[in-house]
Amino acid sequence: MNLYIRAFILTTLVFFAGMGLGMLIEEARLSEVQQSLLKLQIMFNDAYTLSHYIATTNESSCEDLLEENLRYNDVVYAFGEKLDEYEKANRFTPELEDQRRLYNLLQLRFLLNSIELKERCNLSYAVVVHVYRKHNVSLGEEIDTRTMAGILWDLKQKCGRKMLLVPLQADSNLSSVGAFLASYNLTRFPATIIDGRAVEGLVSLSDLMRLTNC
Repeated sequence: MNLYIRAFILTTLVFFAGMGLGMLIEEARLSEVQQSLLKLQIMFNDAYTLSHYIATTNESSCEDLLEENLRYNDVVYAFGEKLDEYEKANRFTPELEDQRRLYNLLQLRFLLNSIELKERCNLSYAVVVHVYRKHNVSLGEEIDTRTMAGILWDLKQKCGRKMLLVPLQADSNLSSVGAFLASYNLTRFPATIIDGRAVEGLVSLSDLMRLTNC
């Protein structure tokens, strides 16, 4: 057999083997994401059910509900970072985009539940929402989004239990997210919503600490 033909066949086999391996890796990532999202849904619905149970009895368990909310906040934020890593490496499974939308829906439900809990139990934590876009953004906006995410994470580390941090993708193509953000009339991203007050663009850590009373 001609040497060039052998080389071509070998190259073709290696290429398809690599493609197959890559698809298996992506499928494994997707499976892990799906399992993690299922756990998050269980955690959220458990906290949501507990919240409504407390509402029908008394407020003596508000502190327990706050603990559950804070624990969920930490877990879902860590999952979001892992999802970002998977998306950066994603080449074969566009289904991850649907998982991202489900993740954003869970974030919004958690946010609304946290606002309701704060009002019902007269709690003093700040609810901070990091609003960002992922599709068709300029390099400048992408850099600002990453920078703002880092600043907000530093804020979370400093404030601890005094705040809840909720990332929310503005262009997730979810009507519920669009309805929530519509009242803020945001024109520039990233944006930060602190207890119902929206600030567009980059915000310094010192200003955020002042706005959140940390």
